[in-house]
Amino acid sequence: MDKNYHNHILNNTCRAHDRGVQGRMEKERAVLENIVENQDCSLNKYCDACEIKCRNDHGGEVYCTNTGSIAFKNKNYRESVWTGRYLQMTLMSIPCGEDIGVEVHTDTDQYIRVEHGCAVAITGHSRDALCRKCRLNTGDAIFVPAGTWHNIVNVGRRDLKLSSVYAPPHHPKCTVERMKSE
Repeated sequence: MDKNYHNHILNNTCRAHDRGVQGRMEKERAVLENIVENQDCSLNKYCDACEIKCRNDHGGEVYCTNTGSIAFKNKNYRESVWTGRYLQMTLMSIPCGEDIGVEVHTDTDQYIRVEHGCAVAITGHSRDALCRKCRLNTGDAIFVPAGTWHNIVNVGRRDLKLSSVYAPPHHPKCTVERMKSE
């Protein structure tokens, strides 16, 4: 059998599988939405119907989300999403041509993932010796060990959307910085 025939079968099989998965996901989503709509939210401190002191940070609770989706919607320079005892996730939105600024975290390891856009990560052992460069595109990530100087520069044509995980947490719970200067 020729290669094109195998590719045709594989592509059609994958499409059928994707349609089946999507159908099951839509059914599951409808069931979950029905459950949520009919629940008493008086004990859920993150429900829109309840009084909420800290709407953005879901730390201390189990929190399921699509990181790419919430990062894409984020308009703030930095916003904490989840702050626990040992770990924190923040989202960042960096305008075209701008950067996060050269920084170092002496006691915090960091994982930075590009959710949307393209960037250049610059790292080094001192502020004056940032000699390693790495291009990052959507889905790429960089691990930054504690004590490593680093900067992330938006080299794309639209806002760069990042998620960043700190261990241990680096920012106060409920952090929202609308602009870099805050």
